[in-house]
Amino acid sequence: MARAVGLAILLILAASCGTTPPRSGEPAGTARSVSVERVESPSPFGTPVAAEVLPPATTMPAASLCTFDIYETADGNFEPRFCSGGSINVVAWRKYAAIGPHILAAGKDASAEQIDAAIRADSAAARLTNIEILDAYQLAAAYYGWKLSPNPACELLYEMAACY
Repeated sequence: MARAVGLAILLILAASCGTTPPRSGEPAGTARSVSVERVESPSPFGTPVAAEVLPPATTMPAASLCTFDIYETADGNFEPRFCSGGSINVVAWRKYAAIGPHILAAGKDASAEQIDAAIRADSAAARLTNIEILDAYQLAAAYYGWKLSPNPACELLYEMAACY
């Protein structure tokens, strides 16, 4: 007997799964279609802009450029540094150029030692946080197309080959 009651409860619960309650004035059991909205991936952000030399750099960028409003985080960083597709946000570059000019001017063919010296110069002059240094390094790496391994900024700051 208990088994039959349990089976009946299970069938009732299974039958009610996925149904929607009737609307006011609608008889119970009325069939209705339920629409499901498809959620797309986030919209791309940033407006592409023509390639140009971004001071303090002296050469054209290896990456595409974009523009997008930035905001300052609670710890003094600027976001977003990149737009959709990895384009460099010119607005963010200009903010970081004011605090990390040596890193951003290091150049396409900079060696790990030259980048290290640039990081040290900016750190001493502006007392940058480790995150600000990494942010400036990421912008410069994208701008110049650096593919250094190990990452000079990570090695200097954290004694690690990679940190992001």
